[in-house]
Amino acid sequence: TSSRDSTLNSSSHTETPQRLQASSISKGQRVTTPGLISAVVKLLTNIVNLTPQTCLNNMRSHSIVVSLLRFVNPATVQSLCGEMTVGYMGSASAVTLRDLLFLYESIAELMTSCVTVDTNSRMELLENTQGLKSLTSLLLLQWNDVDDIGCACASLSVSIFRLLSSLLQYPGVPTLKTLTGILGQIWSPLVESACAVLTDRSSDRLTLYFACLDFLTLLFCEECRSLVKNPDRVFDVATVTELLDAPLVDSTKELDMEGQTTGSTLCHVLVGIVESVMSPSKDEKIPGGSNGRLKVISLLKSLLVVSKSSKKYALKAGLAESLVEHIKQTHAQLNLETLGMIKSGTKKDEPLLNELVMMFDVLRNFMCGSTDVKIACYHSGLTLVLHRLWSWCLQEPNLFFSAVQLLTTYCAHCSSAASSVTLAMSSQVATKPGGQGSLLHYILKLAQRELDRDECSPTLRYVFCLLTNLAMNSDCRNVLGKNTFFNQFTTLNPRKQRVKVRVAVELLWCDLLLALSFSIDGQQIILKIPDCLTVLMDLIEAGTTRCQYCATLIIRNLCCHTSNKPKLLAAEKLISVLLHQIKNRSNSAIQLVAASALWALMYNNHKARVQIKSANVIPVLVDTLNKLQASDSSSHITVNTCENLKAIIEAVRE
Repeated sequence: TSSRDSTLNSSSHTETPQRLQASSISKGQRVTTPGLISAVVKLLTNIVNLTPQTCLNNMRSHSIVVSLLRFVNPATVQSLCGEMTVGYMGSASAVTLRDLLFLYESIAELMTSCVTVDTNSRMELLENTQGLKSLTSLLLLQWNDVDDIGCACASLSVSIFRLLSSLLQYPGVPTLKTLTGILGQIWSPLVESACAVLTDRSSDRLTLYFACLDFLTLLFCEECRSLVKNPDRVFDVATVTELLDAPLVDSTKELDMEGQTTGSTLCHVLVGIVESVMSPSKDEKIPGGSNGRLKVISLLKSLLVVSKSSKKYALKAGLAESLVEHIKQTHAQLNLETLGMIKSGTKKDEPLLNELVMMFDVLRNFMCGSTDVKIACYHSGLTLVLHRLWSWCLQEPNLFFSAVQLLTTYCAHCSSAASSVTLAMSSQVATKPGGQGSLLHYILKLAQRELDRDECSPTLRYVFCLLTNLAMNSDCRNVLGKNTFFNQFTTLNPRKQRVKVRVAVELLWCDLLLALSFSIDGQQIILKIPDCLTVLMDLIEAGTTRCQYCATLIIRNLCCHTSNKPKLLAAEKLISVLLHQIKNRSNSAIQLVAASALWALMYNNHKARVQIKSANVIPVLVDTLNKLQASDSSSHITVNTCENLKAIIEAVRE
């Protein structure tokens, strides 16, 4: 085929217009050209930027936006491209095509200015799905020649990418849902076009390269934000994650392409670019230098979060091993730079520290929700390199926060990773578990130091979050049980007038103890804390709602094991505290947990039944049960609470 071959998805339009033909113009008939409309649109863009409200109100009253979007017709562009390909009316078609491309570019730039300054214009554009679809379909246009039309195609794509990015910069479900519905209709060819842009390393396409990176990064970040806010969301269109992970189908054979997806295709391109600058030779360069490199890595980070197929491809391509090796090399270089700084007295380590932070962030997103990636990082020696970098982390706050977040993700639901932080490290390999030189030992020491400051610093919050994850691992619990760190829990005094700092610290402790309470050995650690039950009951009575719920749940978990019941029954206030929570209907979740705790405490335990019966709780329980049944609530919380109360009443009456 000719080098001027151009492609545009035929599905992006609903009808194919007739080939442009000359026609006679009757007297008095108005004539306009794409060039004239383009000039007027550019004038409107300037006016919008100078006096936005007045101009936008007038444009809205005359439906200017709707009228302009009607001009956008991808079928016309496709027809002209076809004429030029077969050599029909070559020069005339080229002029017409170029003018249309300039017109569409000016319309996209006007839309960008409108949505940037005005919410109503943004909603109006999102409601015009056909117009947005027509504009977006023009992204599929590819022109291989470096000529006027090629430059016009690139400029048009830049304007459309910037328009879509402007819409995504105002996050919300309507924006994401609308754009996903539009993009989903052309998703496979769109990703193919984006990959072509990303693999083109010519300097004259740098603006298009950056615009494509920015748009895809914003799209995936917004998808990630939507997943976090509503993991059980249901759209009537395919989500970005579903589009990325859907198997590609060969349209000619209607067969799956061996599990290949658009997510893996895009990941293949990005991994190739990133690994080219992590290799020792670094012969290849990313377009745009360091700025381009940052944008590529940002896109890779966001893609790895939202697409499982991209994770799978990156793991198979050895990205985990490459990243860990790059971190090791950067650490070695950092040590050499430090020696040089000591001699020269100048500070040159900032770029290397920023590099480590960036690599930590990529790894964290890569391993999030993937045990296979965590195992690959474990076998690549990630724990050892983090251990060696710990002294640097304590000196550089950004590096510390990134490292602790990485450890938190790394150790979640991965026993090998969590157990590795209990190992004391020699200069080369891990040695005995639970040693004083383990990462867990350093983390506990840091947490102790932060608690002594009597403030809820970001460092303390990050460290407690990490400890909460580690508490789910048996090897970590073994180390925690031998440490005096948990004695600090006794210093809490929920009944004392507290400031926000102390309330926040109490919540951190509750989350940590709750994680411990889900295992038998963790419960033994809790019960060994001096006056632990007293503090927990004080939290139930005087703590915040969240603390009350966590403390009640901890008590409930302790009540589930027979060996704990003698110590629980020795706490005189326990039954009355639980009974008070059962009577309190202000929080149905706490009420359910309290009823469950009381039932677990007396189940198969004669002494508990005697104590509860002697407390004369039957009237209170019956009254609470009647009120719950009278509420006619069919929620599972109310139903389960009633079942627990019936079981307690029946057992006490026996």
